Amino acid sequence: MPLAKALGLVFVTMLGAPSVATASGPVTGGGHWHYVATPNPEGASNSFLLSVSCPDQTGCVAVGFSTAGDREVPLAERWNGMRWKIVTTPSRPHAVGSSLAAVSCAAIDACVAVGVSDRVSLVERWNDRRWSIVRVPDPPHSQAAGLTGVSCPKPARCIATGYYLNADDLSRPFAEHWDGVAWTEVALPAPPDADEMYLFGMTCTGGADCTAVGGWDDQRFTRHPLIEHWDGRAWTMIPAPDPDYRHFRGAALYGISCAGPSECISVGGAYIGERHGAAVAERWDGSTWVVMDARHPLDSFLSAVACAGSTACAAVGSGTGHPSSGGNLAERWDGDGWALQWPAIPSGMSDAGLGGVACPSSTGCIAVGSAFGGDGVVTTAEQWVR
Repeated sequence: MPLAKALGLVFVTMLGAPSVATASGPVTGGGHWHYVATPNPEGASNSFLLSVSCPDQTGCVAVGFSTAGDREVPLAERWNGMRWKIVTTPSRPHAVGSSLAAVSCAAIDACVAVGVSDRVSLVERWNDRRWSIVRVPDPPHSQAAGLTGVSCPKPARCIATGYYLNADDLSRPFAEHWDGVAWTEVALPAPPDADEMYLFGMTCTGGADCTAVGGWDDQRFTRHPLIEHWDGRAWTMIPAPDPDYRHFRGAALYGISCAGPSECISVGGAYIGERHGAAVAERWDGSTWVVMDARHPLDSFLSAVACAGSTACAAVGSGTGHPSSGGNLAERWDGDGWALQWPAIPSGMSDAGLGGVACPSSTGCIAVGSAFGGDGVVTTAEQWVR
């Protein structure tokens, strides 16, 4: 079961393939992960959690989607520090395909989730009592659009990013800015030789310091990492290196987290050769993005990262190398290097993957994802404590 960022117009399958290193067992890197049960909607055939935001240790919101028959509906769950609970999420009238791909909470009573609903962007707001749909404009003349990332440094200040199909059926990135009253669509720059472009994740350290990541395809259909930065006035492209794997055939970045304006880490996956691939991690030092040295396991990709500080980051995704994890993969950064971790799942589950992670402190993280539970795909959650 491939873990995917849900975007209805192009359902993006995350990269998973062999890497340059094998893992014979878990390397803890300190602390431990334990499985936390999550509910699934009654009657759903498949359910996924793709993103999570935790303003504090005892309050988290996770989002994704579930399917029943031919209909796909948004899914949201709330963590109170002890258990998860499903919270009702609305869908657009008559919509048959709606999903939430990302969530950001400036406070536990001020969350924004973004996604797609029948080929148009979807935005929902949470006030700790209920979710409500907020009107958002899509780019003019777009044939389809969806939002894949969001960050809210303040309750009345959010920026969301995603991509749309233009009149030529080519994918292009765009941003939406929230001022507490309305959303405004903002165009983004593109490489001069880009064929298609996608944005998958983003983060803000403040209203005038936001970074979005994704990938762009050149005219030979090779994908390269894409990084765009908002300085409070305009979006600009920041050069991003390709990973230096042998037989490199493309790469994209899926998640990003910044401990400060000059301390960011982004993660993703790369294609290697005809069928293979590896996870990717890149680091920003305030002036340049560089590929981080890491020995990722076979069949791995990283979908999200969260940093509680410059020496306390957790990245999650999917990989092979330890049977108890069922595919769950976590890696911890301590400022000097990455350590592999394998969050375990209960027996009877398989084909697991983690799509989102949040670390409200250097001693605690929450990750969410999905796994095959026998009769279908079910939601999962993992908690890391030191």
